Amino acid sequence: MAREYKDSGIEWIGQIPKEWEVGNIKHYCNSIFAGGTPQSNNEEYWDGDIPWIPSGSCKNNFIFSAPKFITQAGLENSSTKLIPSGTTVMAMTGATCSNVGYVLFDTCMNQSVVAYLEKKDTTSSKFLFYLLQGAQEEILTHKTGGAQSGINVDDCKNIIVPFLSLSEQQKIADYLDKICGEVDEMVTLQETMIEELKAYKQSVITEAVTKGLNPNVPMKDSGIDWIGEIPEHWEVCRFKDIASVKANLVHPDDYMDFPQIAPDNIEKASGRLLPYKSVKESNVISDNHLFFKGQIIYSKIRPVLNKLIIAPFDGLCSADMYPIETTNDINYQKYYMLSDAFVRQVALVVQDRVKMPKINQNELSIIYVLSLPLSEQRSIASYLDTKCTEIDSLIALKQQKIEELKDYKKSVIYEYVTGKKEVC
Repeated sequence: MAREYKDSGIEWIGQIPKEWEVGNIKHYCNSIFAGGTPQSNNEEYWDGDIPWIPSGSCKNNFIFSAPKFITQAGLENSSTKLIPSGTTVMAMTGATCSNVGYVLFDTCMNQSVVAYLEKKDTTSSKFLFYLLQGAQEEILTHKTGGAQSGINVDDCKNIIVPFLSLSEQQKIADYLDKICGEVDEMVTLQETMIEELKAYKQSVITEAVTKGLNPNVPMKDSGIDWIGEIPEHWEVCRFKDIASVKANLVHPDDYMDFPQIAPDNIEKASGRLLPYKSVKESNVISDNHLFFKGQIIYSKIRPVLNKLIIAPFDGLCSADMYPIETTNDINYQKYYMLSDAFVRQVALVVQDRVKMPKINQNELSIIYVLSLPLSEQRSIASYLDTKCTEIDSLIALKQQKIEELKDYKKSVIYEYVTGKKEVC
């Protein structure tokens, strides 16, 4: 017999099965509350044996471990509370707002996370985990505030959701465990393939910039472990022999309409520029380097992330970056700086600088690079342009597949928690 439906009266829910009702999610729960954070400067409160999770742990996922631990004193002297394994939690602020988690161990949480302690005789906590994912778009309509906008505990308590029997909740949760688990496995497979493609791309770059394109050319030992053998007619030199930092600090007031580039505007290890803003939009108040089109812009902070681009325009860049000019072919130099031959040397320089690793100009100037004919540099750069574009296209296809899988998972969850589809 076909299932009968009625209008729920709630826009995000739409029609629901005739026997279902709607109401505030708090009626599914014994309590709904946020956590807290022990004083960060009190050593007696931290590094204990009680797990403690921040909002970043909520990724619409099962949470298997905590990034930090607090002591019993930290628990007793803060507003955080212990919640049991099998509890659904949700992030309330920032970029993770409305993201859900299902904790698989007893834990505490910070003030940006809310816990839903279910009524065990009427509610499946696992169903709440999926129900809140289905309601995410509705939850986000209640966000207020600026950069760290979010929702509050009252918002979390008063989300209007469908109400259905415990047996049907459990049936839906079990089915979604199966379907979403299969989707998550496919996503993981795509992510693994992306990492393999990135590693392959890195090996292609390193091979080309240190060995050249002629497999039959006579080779010699470079004398540098992380470079290995190089073509016989190439030479090893220092960074300062082929490139120089063009420090050019200016006050931002005279450059308000210029593009402004900071390390966060560059993708790690790819040489790709991310979205950026103008100096005015970025609210820059301290001196920045004036850079010019065609220079390499290189981040000196956390340099193992290898953030660099060839500037496509004139602009200002953060004082945490170096504008660089080179006598080498600019594209070859970009690829050399993206290679393992370069990054491994940088990693050795900053390996003991844990808090905020930086490489200074003197250290950069003595990094080993290679001297080779300009014609070969251009041939290598042209080859890598083509090869890397091919690999990037494959990565983009994998990323598109991941987005399609995530959209499918989202739609499946919505359809079942709102009763549009029935578990047979």
